[in-house]
Amino acid sequence: MFLGFFFSNSRTFSSRELSEISLGDLTEGRLPTESWALKRLVKDDSYSRFLKLYVDRFNLGGEDADSKRRELMLRSNPRYVLRNWMAQRVTDMANDDDFEGVRACSPTGLLNLQA
Repeated sequence: MFLGFFFSNSRTFSSRELSEISLGDLTEGRLPTESWALKRLVKDDSYSRFLKLYVDRFNLGGEDADSKRRELMLRSNPRYVLRNWMAQRVTDMANDDDFEGVRACSPTGLLNLQA
C-alpha cells in the first residue's frame, strides 16, 4: 500500500508527536495509542537520558513553558514531509491511472490539488 512510504522517517514523526503531548504525559509514559514513533524511541537505551534533558530544559521556562513549547512545535514540525521520491512515485502512479497515491497525499495537504 502506498501509505507505507510515508512512514519511513520516524524522526519526523517523533518530533511531531512530541508537539502533541504534554510534558506531564510524556514523563508519566502516557503516550497516545497512535504515537508509534515515540513508542519506538522509548525502547532506545538513551531515551531516559533524552527525556530528562528535554523536560528539564522546558521546566526552566515557567508555568506556561509547556503550552508555548507545544504551540511552537506544532507550527514548526509538519506531520508529513513530502520527499521528491514520494512526489515522483505519486506522479508515476497517476500516469498509470492509479490514483491511490494522490488520494493518500491529498488529505494531508502534501499535494495542493487545484481543479
